[in-house]
Amino acid sequence: MRPITALLMVAALGCSFGCREKEAAEKPGKPVETDLLVRYHFVGTASLAGNPNATKLKELWTLPQTGRLVEQTLQKLAHAPRTLYGERISPAQDERGALLLRPLLDDLLQSESFLQMRAPAGAATEWTLLVQLSAERLKVWRAGLKELLQLWKLGTTTTNTIEGFPAWEVKRTDPPTLVRFVEAGSWLALGLGPNNLAGVGEAARRIKAGGRPIAAAICRD
Repeated sequence: MRPITALLMVAALGCSFGCREKEAAEKPGKPVETDLLVRYHFVGTASLAGNPNATKLKELWTLPQTGRLVEQTLQKLAHAPRTLYGERISPAQDERGALLLRPLLDDLLQSESFLQMRAPAGAATEWTLLVQLSAERLKVWRAGLKELLQLWKLGTTTTNTIEGFPAWEVKRTDPPTLVRFVEAGSWLALGLGPNNLAGVGEAARRIKAGGRPIAAAICRD
C-alpha cells in the first residue's frame, strides 16, 4: 500500500450527500457480491446546484459553517499521505503533494465520481476511481498524477491504450503491482491493485460503448 491510495480513500467524502445510482432492480436471488468492500456514486456539487430535487442539500451546502468545515477537511485530506505514512513522507514531499492533491480533491467534490473497492478471495485489493472532468481539468489530473507518482517514487510511468483510450501506468514488483489511469472521453479512470485492474477495463469498455461507465445517478432530499 502506498500514498496514492490516500487519493482514493478521501474520495469517499461524496457518499455523505445521499445520492444513489439509478439502476435496474436486482433480480431476486442474485448472489451477494461478497468481494465488494466499498462503493459510492456521487453526482457532484456542481450538479446539485441546478437540481430542483436537492433544495435542502443546497441550503446546507451554502451555510457558512459548511464552507468552513469543507475547507478544513480538504486541507487535512491534502496532507493525508503524511498522516497515514509518517516519516516515509518527508516534509518536502508532504508540502508538494498537498499542493498537487488539493485541486484534485476540489474536483472530486464538484464533479460526478464513482469509487469502488474490491477484495476477491485470495487476491489483492483493487481500487477503481472514476471522475467526470472537462478537457482542461483532465490535463490538470494527468500532470498532477504523473508528478505524484514521481514524488512518491512509485516507479516509471509508461504509456498504453485501453479500449483505444490513452492510458498511463506504473508496473511494480511490490503491492500494489499496477497503478493505471485512463482518459476515456470526459472520464478519468484511476485503478490501483493487481495486474489486471478489471474495474478500469470494464469502465473503459462501457464508455466506449455508451459514453458512460456507470448508470446515471439521481439525488433526492
